Amino acid sequence: MSINELHRLYANIGKAITSSLTFQKVVDGIMLEVEHHFTPEHWSLLRLDDNTNDLFFVAIRGMDFQKVKNIRLKLGEGIAGQVAEDKISRFVPDTSKEPNFSSKVDEATGFVTKSIIAVPVYLHDQTYGVIEVVNKLDGTNFTAEEHLTLQTIADFAAIAFSNLQMFEKLKDMAYTDALTGAYNRAKLGKLIDKRKNVGEHDRRHHKHKYSIAFVLDLNFFKDLNDKYGHRHGDEILISYVHQIQDIIREEDSLYRTGGDEFLLLTDAENLEDAQRIQEGMGKRLSNFNCKCEDMKAFCTFSLGSAIEPYFEIEKAIHNADVDMYNNKRKRPPKRPE
Repeated sequence: MSINELHRLYANIGKAITSSLTFQKVVDGIMLEVEHHFTPEHWSLLRLDDNTNDLFFVAIRGMDFQKVKNIRLKLGEGIAGQVAEDKISRFVPDTSKEPNFSSKVDEATGFVTKSIIAVPVYLHDQTYGVIEVVNKLDGTNFTAEEHLTLQTIADFAAIAFSNLQMFEKLKDMAYTDALTGAYNRAKLGKLIDKRKNVGEHDRRHHKHKYSIAFVLDLNFFKDLNDKYGHRHGDEILISYVHQIQDIIREEDSLYRTGGDEFLLLTDAENLEDAQRIQEGMGKRLSNFNCKCEDMKAFCTFSLGSAIEPYFEIEKAIHNADVDMYNNKRKRPPKRPE
């Protein structure tokens, strides 16, 4: 590769990783440059799952992604697993002589891997994944220069993923209540706007779905704050949110919409499922109270819920709010002693 080609490559990679804060666009830009400059039979990007420490494919070119999407490699397993664990790139000119080679991909796809360059994507001791290029199209071996070039691309990619991670954290902070960790009104507003501004295709696609809203209002929270102090009041709110998060599902979302008011939203594929979720979640939510460790008084709450078509989420929230106040009038809560 000439000096001019290298300059062009690095300029294109730099542009790809700085022109977008969308993960898929960054990946697509990197994969395009790898294809152009290495002409491999297939090439891939594996990400490291922070929860399981497994590598999994997020992008692959030259073969069917569906055949490899469920393949996972543990740290130290195969060439990619070893690279991710050691943070040291590997150039394997002949995989038949490599004892650590894993044949999982070949077995799943029928592909024959002959040679690999695998480089770690890491920055500041954090590993984001591994980039692999496999088998040159012309049948020749990869060169040491190509090995170095791919590692440089991976270094650029690590910077991009670090920036993306920071961007996601900042977005989470912007949409999260600082005290409780629940979503805030800004996040709720974004969801409402998204449901309002959909095209006809999405409306047809979700026409049988429903939104279920649960409004939860803490009773006499101001009285508890005045009696025990704001620090204890904060502890009540935090304990309250943690208890709710323990019983809701991954697809449910909890919002703090006011000082002592919360909203739980979820969706259902049809009306029957929505009614089942409304009944089951309502029972679970009604079965707990919370209090601080050194407080004698429990904090109770009033609950209301409503079901509306998927795109009428504002109506669901309003009707759940009305239901909550009706329930509060029917069964007035007792003041804490």
